[in-house]
Formats: sequence, structure tokens, C-alpha cells
Amino acid sequence: MLAVAASGFAAAQNAADVGPASGPLVGGSDPKLTANSADPGAIWQPTPGGPGSSEKPLEILLAPRPPFAFKDELGQWDGLSISLWREIAERLQIEFVLVETTLEQVVRAVREGTGSTIIGVAITPERAKSSFLTHAFESSGVGIATRERIGLLPSVSASLEWMEVLQLLLLLILLFFIAAVLIWICERRHEVKHFHPRASRGIPDGMWWSVVTFATIGYGDKVPQTIAGRIVAATWILFSVVLVALFTGIIASRITLTAGAYVVTGADDLGHKRVGAVDGTLTSTILRRLGVPFERFESDPDGVDALAQGRLDAFISDYSVLHYYVEPLRERGLRVLPHPIARDFIALSFSRSLPSNLLEAIDVAMLQEIATPDWTWVRHRYLGLLITTGEEDPEA
Repeated sequence: MLAVAASGFAAAQNAADVGPASGPLVGGSDPKLTANSADPGAIWQPTPGGPGSSEKPLEILLAPRPPFAFKDELGQWDGLSISLWREIAERLQIEFVLVETTLEQVVRAVREGTGSTIIGVAITPERAKSSFLTHAFESSGVGIATRERIGLLPSVSASLEWMEVLQLLLLLILLFFIAAVLIWICERRHEVKHFHPRASRGIPDGMWWSVVTFATIGYGDKVPQTIAGRIVAATWILFSVVLVALFTGIIASRITLTAGAYVVTGADDLGHKRVGAVDGTLTSTILRRLGVPFERFESDPDGVDALAQGRLDAFISDYSVLHYYVEPLRERGLRVLPHPIARDFIALSFSRSLPSNLLEAIDVAMLQEIATPDWTWVRHRYLGLLITTGEEDPEA
């Protein structure tokens, strides 16, 4: 994000750049305004000594937040919202200075309305009350980064949760007991005492018989002698074949589906997984609203690194930001789930202490810039295949 710094930040400290930018990042001259579009220059003109003038440049707080704001190989600030702001500043002839700080301080400045930012903040009612938010220039969402589940043992453990295993065992025990009672009732009075006449001993004999019959072992130590007993035995044998095939098929299919799949498959899994997020962001607010406990991180790279090391099952953050950090780590099994758990819209944020005509001019200039053909290519430069909207590659 880019933010107008609070007055407590000295312009000389951590100044990384001074605007306006020398020219547009993509394309040549600015497109001509249409007849029915507002001219921001008619709304606001820089006045000597006023905000945005050479005597009093706007202070913009910066913190790394790719792909919206980051430093390139030469140590210069770059990014989607950086590029957008430089075009706006050039249109309006706004002088500005970039002040580098932490993401936590930028988020606090936006939340408290003490600063302005252009690194892109999610539009929320709380932020709209404290700061001036422009119209949205990008749509994004809260995404889930997770790891692939590789190997047979993790797949088996993930295919059946402990509750499912417990339910399966209880069902089998119940079926064994029913078969044991039935065979004991039929055989308890027969002269060949394979099943003891007393229930306290005969039913355990029947349990043993039902288990070995179910497992298709058939030791032959317990054999039904009566016609009724043999009917029960034949029925149980056929039923056992069906049960074994059914349970085997279910477990095999579950293992196949989970082998190489993700540790977390959606928002429903987050409640019982190790989850991380940057505290103080919209992501942390959504997780608290969902009742999901999470480990707090100071930055997105720290959380993604914890995920890569296996200390987390999922890291939650802005969808575009996750793609930027996770894409280089695909060979380590990291992935971003395709569907965000929440949608949001990204805007520029400015202090309401700035002149209202300046804020209106910035908003109009931003809308004009994102309506130009060049903006599609700027988005493609920073977002790749326009991942946030699912649009096709312009070069395809």
C-alpha cells in the first residue's frame, strides 16, 4: 500500500522516492479525456505551499505488499498500485515522497485515519469511516495457501478421520454381535457343543465365529450344526463378502482422492488445522469472525516460510499476495487453493485531513487511468494471467 504518512513521520526518514513519476510505465502519452468524463485538473490545481505542492509534498507510507508494492532488483519501489499512483500523480502534478515503514504501521494508519496509502487496502465499512477510500481499482479475495499431501501414510491418516474410524469400528462390532447372538440362539441346544449353552460363554463363542467368518479365514473350530444355524451362517458369509468389498472400496477411493491432494481443501478444514495469518489485516478479522484460531505473523513472507517448513497447514492472506509468494515455491509442494474464502475490493486510502477537492481529483484520475487500454497490460505485468478475475491472457 502507499499511504500518506502521519505527521509524526519525518519526510527525510526512509524516503525512497520523490514524485511525480517521470512517465507512465506502459504506453506513451496519456489518453485524451472523453467529452463526458470529468477533468480532475478542473477539480484541483496544486497551490504553492499546499498539500501535493513542491513546498509540501504528500508523504506516502510504504511497506512491502506484493504484487501491489515491492522493491525491484535495484531497490526501487514497484508494483501494481505504485504504477497506478505514479500515473495519478503525473496527471494531477502532485509532488510526493515515499516513506518506508512496516505493514503493521501502515495498517494502523489506515485504521486510525492518520495516514494515506496506495499499496491497496481492502474496502471495509470501518476503513471507509476513518479514511478516504477511492473507488476500487482491483478485485481480490482472501485466499488459502496450503501444502500438498505426499505419501501413503499421510494419505491414509487423512482419508479417515478418527471419528470416522470410531464409527466404523462400532458398526462392525454391532454386526459381529448380532451375528453372534443369532448363531448362538440356533446352536445352543445342539448336542455338539461348539457354542456353549450359557449366554455368558456362548455369545463370545459366536463373536469369535462371526469375526473369523467375516475375515474369510474359517478355522473350522466353530461350525453350525442345525439347519437354522447354517442358514444364519450362509447369510452372514454372503453379507460379509459384501461388507468387505464395500469397506475396501470406500477406503481405497478415499486414499486415492487424498494421495497428493492438499492438507487443507477449503474453509471447512480450517477449524482443526494449524492456521497462520498477519494480525491486524482483513484476513485476521475474517478468521475471528469464522471462529478459526490462528498463529499471528508480522508479514506474509514469514507465514509462507512457516508453511513451507511444515509448521503450518494453511496460511491465509490476500489472494493476489499469496500467488506472488507461493508461485516460486511450487516445487516444494505449496499451492494456493483456486477459490477464495471471501471476496474483497482493493482501493487507495488517504487521510481525510487532505483537501476534499484533492481527494475527489485523485479518485477521478484513478478511474480515468484504469479505464485506459494500457491498464490491462499493467495488470498483466504484475498479476500474470489476471488471476484475480479469471480473465484470459491478453497475449493468448
